[in-house]
Amino acid sequence: MPSRHRIGFVLLMIVAIVAQAQPAEPKLDLDKAVENPALVRAMDQLASNNSEAARDQLVGELQHAEFLAAILPVDGKNPLAGPPGAKILSKGTQFDVLAAGKDGKSYLLLFTDWAQLRMYTNKNVTGWVLPASDAWTFGLQKGFDGIVVNPAHNALPLRQEMVQYLATHLSK
Repeated sequence: MPSRHRIGFVLLMIVAIVAQAQPAEPKLDLDKAVENPALVRAMDQLASNNSEAARDQLVGELQHAEFLAAILPVDGKNPLAGPPGAKILSKGTQFDVLAAGKDGKSYLLLFTDWAQLRMYTNKNVTGWVLPASDAWTFGLQKGFDGIVVNPAHNALPLRQEMVQYLATHLSK
């Protein structure tokens, strides 16, 4: 398992408050595993070839991705306990999400699949599936200075300005 110190991040738990949860038609197929092979390939390509074409490909893949955020129990209680499937959280529900900090900044950690999440932590976590638009919105909430995708392998840091760009231009 890669060392977290190698990428320079320290685990922080951020208490997030769900602002509002309204029943809506599910946008995601929660019966299939979250996987983003095209996004992972685009991240690998950018790491080996920092060209404009590689950056454009990556931005395009970010637009269509579904991510996993890791929810940790608060006071030993899992807000998503119960049978598998989609859950609606009540307004004011608190939960910890896996985040990282460096140089006084806090970054939301997102993962392209369970394998990437498990490379980063072996803590007992629940996966929160976020389509790209929801990931950008959550990542822009107060307290986060950006997002890091797959922090354990080929990490992709997205500064707040880039997250804002993605939220404004791509997730419509």
